Amino acid sequence: MKKNIVLLLIICSLFVSINGFATENYPTNPIRIIIPFNPGGGSDILTRAVDKYLNLEQPRVLIYIPGASGLLGAMETLKAQPDGYTILAHNSNNIVAQYLSDATDIMLWRELEPICDIVMDHTVLTTNKMTGWTKFEDALNYAKENPGKLTWGVTGARGLSAVNMLMVQEATGVKYQMVPYDGGAATRTALLGGHIDLETTTVSDARAVIESGDAIPLAVLDDTRSPFLPDVPTLQEIGYDVLAFQPRSYYAPPGTPEAIIKKLAAAFEEVSKEEGFIKDMEELYLVVRFRGPEGSGQVSEDMYNDWKPIFDRYFQ
Repeated sequence: MKKNIVLLLIICSLFVSINGFATENYPTNPIRIIIPFNPGGGSDILTRAVDKYLNLEQPRVLIYIPGASGLLGAMETLKAQPDGYTILAHNSNNIVAQYLSDATDIMLWRELEPICDIVMDHTVLTTNKMTGWTKFEDALNYAKENPGKLTWGVTGARGLSAVNMLMVQEATGVKYQMVPYDGGAATRTALLGGHIDLETTTVSDARAVIESGDAIPLAVLDDTRSPFLPDVPTLQEIGYDVLAFQPRSYYAPPGTPEAIIKKLAAAFEEVSKEEGFIKDMEELYLVVRFRGPEGSGQVSEDMYNDWKPIFDRYFQ
């Protein structure tokens, strides 16, 4: 019996030593970064830009696992070995919203190990030229004078843009008519064609139509103005407490050693300080705003706490 116990202790000691050695010398193999969307999308473009400056001594391989609005790639990461050789590039907004909309019963933002948020995209409320509105108050006054007539296009009846609309509705106390579409492109087409009055989207997605003058930005849904739309006020400035920014995040599988998470986070943080990377992000209309593991996780928790009452009231 004693011999068995001694043998077990030796085996455990060897396992801890080997595991500690692997962690200390990480990385020694190529790292795969899962992109849960098709090539050419926002996560792909961002990750390729990050990869140019990422110093991890080993090559990275981008793996595309699209499907279910990013859920398939997230689930693949959830099941991966927690050895630091799998990273997920995702949007924390999507992960939280998918749980609240019953797309999954897993709180992925809690199960996965957050590495960091590296950039964020402001959410902007836009209208078309045909409305003649140039500021948020114009749209709000129209909605007050014409109850239920102002049309607000959203991507999916239970998606992020629907939540954005409902948060503004609750903050202003004015009812808007929600018009759901299957995708952002369809919503944008409807806006520019005059079929809807308003749309919420990201500054990076709307930059071309804003620059052309086809879409008019009315307000930014954040506590800070977008540096790319410096003359457009935030809803908080106008007097409505609505926050709807979109962080771009990176995650590791559950159980990834803390030392590896810290090393990855430090590497991503160094990228966020590179002048070349900051310039690349400016060209994409993305704001560099780094948050480490703890800060990234807290942002997701805050989203969940802010959005859950909305889902409970409107989507149950």
